[in-house]
Amino acid sequence: PPPGIFQAEAHGLNALNRVVPGVCPQVIAICNHGLALEWCDFKRGSHSANLGRTLAQLHQTVAPGFGGQADNYLATVPQRQPECSTWCEMYRDHRLLPLLKQLPKDLRREVERLLPKLESILDLPDPPSWLHGDLWAGNAGETKEGRAVLFDPAVSTGHREQDLAMTMLFGGFDADFYDAYNEVYPLTDSWRQRVGLHQLYPLLIHVILFGAGYVMQARSAIKPWL
Repeated sequence: PPPGIFQAEAHGLNALNRVVPGVCPQVIAICNHGLALEWCDFKRGSHSANLGRTLAQLHQTVAPGFGGQADNYLATVPQRQPECSTWCEMYRDHRLLPLLKQLPKDLRREVERLLPKLESILDLPDPPSWLHGDLWAGNAGETKEGRAVLFDPAVSTGHREQDLAMTMLFGGFDADFYDAYNEVYPLTDSWRQRVGLHQLYPLLIHVILFGAGYVMQARSAIKPWL
């Protein structure tokens, strides 16, 4: 594993648990080759209202700023987290820009064309939120006792639309999840227009880790904004 990856994950789990107690499994032990977590007995099925309300509660807790956490990883790709003045600065300069050299040439050129446009597109009203950072369906669940739990995070402070976009990338979250979220912490009317844009970062990570199979999906996320 990359150096410090499990320590960084444990740090993120503990950080989210300080914001919403019990939202993540408790960290039992950490070493350089893994970590041991509290056992959670999950029930099967898609993620619905209870998890939506819990995620909204996490996002509602205003973070101190965009970035400012210790560096960590999304999967095995390093993720820098300096303090930023805006969400655009965080997403453009410390999410998308560091990946450019690892992308295929044509995709890299399209991302380069997108970057100057982000300042106006990502001028959004919401304050910074605590983010899970890798919130696909396999990284969340509800226990048989009804506790909503998030795990395997890439924790940062950023814009909440990034987490929501990630939930829509591979499915597994039903309509009740989004309705319940919106009841607790209402979203802007235009948030769905930016889903593809906020999915671009994990899609580029997938291009780097898994290859050309994700290139067309990444290009489709960019196309509406060029």
